[in-house]
Amino acid sequence: MISRASSPPSPAEGSRPRAADVAQLRGKGAALLERLLRAGGRTPGLQAPARPLEFAGPDGELLHLQDEALVLALEALRRP
Repeated sequence: MISRASSPPSPAEGSRPRAADVAQLRGKGAALLERLLRAGGRTPGLQAPARPLEFAGPDGELLHLQDEALVLALEALRRP
């Protein structure tokens, strides 16, 4: 008996919106920054973070809020 290998799912079936991937990575970055700050980490020589970006689309507000949180965490790391 010959078995047919199943074909991989089409991009529409198994993919997530790119914004979801970006939001997930930003969330992980924020969690790492939080742990670093709670552990007392400081990097006074750190370059000032860029201002939060403006995003369009249904996930724009989430991405903007994540940007603001990341900027605040980076600013906190810069304090001696």
